[in-house]
Amino acid sequence: LRSLRGLVKKISISGSRVDPLLIEQDKVKWQEERVNLLMSRQIPQGSEEFGFFPPRKTPDELGPPVPVPPMSAIRLSFLKWQKAQGENITPELNLFCQTFCNGKPHAYVGEGSTKAYEEAIAYAESDYALRTKMLLIDWEEIPEDVDCIFLGVLFPKNSAALLRGDTWFSATGLLEMLAIEDIDEEKWKREYDQWPQWDKDPANNRAELADKDLFKKEPEFFMKNSVYSTYLCDRELGFTQSYLWGKCFKGEDGWEFQAIREAIDACSLQESMVAMRSHLPESYYVLGEIEKIQVKLRTQDPLAKLAIKCFRYDRFGFKLGDTVEVEQQKRGHLDLDISDVVLDFMTSLWIVWTGTSSTFVTLQVGDSPATEFMGSEGCIMTRLTNLGVGSPSLFPTPKPEKWISLPLFRALDGLDPEEIIPEYQPQAANLRIHVEQGRELTTPKSSSVSPFAVIQYGDSVQKSSVQKKTKNPAWGFSHTCTFDESWREQGDIEFHVYSKGVTGKHPLGMAVFELGSMRIPFAGPLRLRPTGPHATSKNIGGHIVVLVDISKA
Repeated sequence: LRSLRGLVKKISISGSRVDPLLIEQDKVKWQEERVNLLMSRQIPQGSEEFGFFPPRKTPDELGPPVPVPPMSAIRLSFLKWQKAQGENITPELNLFCQTFCNGKPHAYVGEGSTKAYEEAIAYAESDYALRTKMLLIDWEEIPEDVDCIFLGVLFPKNSAALLRGDTWFSATGLLEMLAIEDIDEEKWKREYDQWPQWDKDPANNRAELADKDLFKKEPEFFMKNSVYSTYLCDRELGFTQSYLWGKCFKGEDGWEFQAIREAIDACSLQESMVAMRSHLPESYYVLGEIEKIQVKLRTQDPLAKLAIKCFRYDRFGFKLGDTVEVEQQKRGHLDLDISDVVLDFMTSLWIVWTGTSSTFVTLQVGDSPATEFMGSEGCIMTRLTNLGVGSPSLFPTPKPEKWISLPLFRALDGLDPEEIIPEYQPQAANLRIHVEQGRELTTPKSSSVSPFAVIQYGDSVQKSSVQKKTKNPAWGFSHTCTFDESWREQGDIEFHVYSKGVTGKHPLGMAVFELGSMRIPFAGPLRLRPTGPHATSKNIGGHIVVLVDISKA
């Protein structure tokens, strides 16, 4: 990071908190301009089907969260001169990041405001034919209280017509997240000849070439080793004024990046705050170990009836045991030791108010601050969970020592709580297991092997084809099945690898995927450990590359 800083034009190591840079613009004029464009059909053919906004991205398009390199570069590249409606124009794109602490904006880094945390975030830009703007981030130096960082682009000085070019597929720019070691220190900005020729050539086949390059799985223009890359084109942005690319949050093993890719109808950072807040983790209180927690309800109403119901759920949204009902032990007092309702596999405990009170009732969970609510109607008061907050995964990994409390106080409005809970905690429906390949399979002897893989889950056993005479087999087979609460009895997923021989099959190793504790979706290698007659051998092993994913109901 320090070596790159020598190339940066604008750097400040001030650690002071800064206010967002506000870029004022006449919004009424902007709206009128866009309406006129639509009416005059100057917007490229095909864009009218989604108006100002592109279709919302699906989870498959966004992909799962990905770990970020310890030292990263967020790079925005775009042509300084672009052709729009027959004229050369100079587009203006401002790369920014906005940090949040406990749900509140903390600091902004971007064009015109380079102050940030000392030795943590810096801003750089170059002004050549192919413009480059870059944020340099040392994630290990981000302050502990920062829990979410948003990355995006503002378009403050462009009309919809000038910014988007004269064809629907014109690439306004490219956003990339890269590891700093993958950037040449002397050529950290992109070269002009690295930009795709179809975007510089005004020929009639420009849109066709763009479509071919933009939406295939591995476009030549993307860096193969980038953490995440996105074209800023009409299909991605629509005709909006800002763009929220993604957010970085603290995952299990460090900072992770989750794409958002949301077009925002706002021309300043301040107006974009609403969209950012909608993607923030919920407010919560850290509790620690669940067995030591006590829930207390108090009221001054002498005629009140304090009563609650407890609903317990596992990681995959299946209810555990029967509903537990608790009533006041004495007038105005109800205490519940959580250890009395804990069950195996429990990852969430929902506490629902079912009592009556004509005055306020006070709720306190552990050492968290007490909260008052009106006890005249039923509501879901709080959720205790060890699944964390802010994770975009449908079924986050449990953290047994890190229980938290999420206050809700949602009125039941005559509904059964079990109808409302799935809105917050989805229930699993289908399990997909995919075995891609084996890597460097080893045997006690150096002879070649003909391996095949077996998936075993409960009573189900699925077998792949046999790959002859190879230690790096490519199986590429999948198995999908219904997933329900029986997962707790069926056990974990086992992957067995065998070699087919004249005298039968010979074990090459096995790997176990623990459904209760491992990350889902999981995609990557699992180490094979020796089994059978070679259980103690050091010459048996290798890896099996698998994907395990679970969809919601």
